[in-house]
Formats: sequence, C-alpha cells, structure tokens
Amino acid sequence: MKRTICVSQQNIDQGKRGSYTSCPIALAIKEATGEQWVVGFNRLTRVHGPWLRSILPVDVCDKIVHYDQTGDMTPFTFEIDLDEQGETSGNRKETGQGYPPAAGVLE
Repeated sequence: MKRTICVSQQNIDQGKRGSYTSCPIALAIKEATGEQWVVGFNRLTRVHGPWLRSILPVDVCDKIVHYDQTGDMTPFTFEIDLDEQGETSGNRKETGQGYPPAAGVLE
C-alpha cells in the first residue's frame, strides 16, 4: 500500500535525535498510519500486528542522518510503499527480524 508521509514542523519539534521510534519520520509515519514503527537507517518496520516493512527512499535516509548529527530538519513530504510480508514466527527481538542494526530495545 502506497502512502504519502508528511513530516511536519511539529514532528520535527517533538522528534528525538537518534531514536528509532521517536524521530520526526517515525512520528510522521505513526500519524499517517495510526501505528508505531521502528525507523532504522534505511528501512522501517511496524512494531505490532502483521509484519510490514519498507525500504526508505535514499533522500529520506540522508535527512535522517543529517537530523541525527545536527538536529536540523525542515518539513517535507515523501511517498513510501508498505509491503505486507506476512506474520513473523517467533519474537522479533529474538529472531532479529525487522530490527535495524543495534536496535535492541524500543523507547
């Protein structure tokens, strides 16, 4: 399912640098979908429910890196295709499925 995500100034102001679940992109995706997501360097994964994940566009990845390093970001919009991957077997933390590198605990 294709979604348009609008990262607002409010998302930026409330976002946390270096956070997988509270960065401006994660907050904007949560607003658009009504669900919490883990945002890694180049992908995002839904926290609860059927297994959904997507690869982030390169320009969004660049914005994440810049924000994490400087705290600077301006509002922007991007499109993302969220592909259903089916139910996972087992705990995602134990299997490592869906977690970005070094993500062990959700905030």
